Amino acid sequence: MWSYKIVITVKEIKGTCTAQKVGDKIEVIGDKVEGNICTMAFHTIFPYIFAMQYGADFPWLKNKDETLAYCPDPAGLALFEIKRVKLQNP
Repeated sequence: MWSYKIVITVKEIKGTCTAQKVGDKIEVIGDKVEGNICTMAFHTIFPYIFAMQYGADFPWLKNKDETLAYCPDPAGLALFEIKRVKLQNP
């Protein structure tokens, strides 16, 4: 059973991104993804998603429940905010 859902928000785009726009939200609960995200971005941020679903902490972060990650596409550098939200009834 999953203890957390992950909420991903596009915070900024430098350049031109054809897949995302600022404000897009994606939710991940277990192996279900709601919302649209480009596969390059998802591949890049998946390790954060997976770790945060299982309660991992990143010691370099002030807030253990959120982090930031960039999509590596040089044409449209998208910044994603990745937040972990505790589920009430996992």
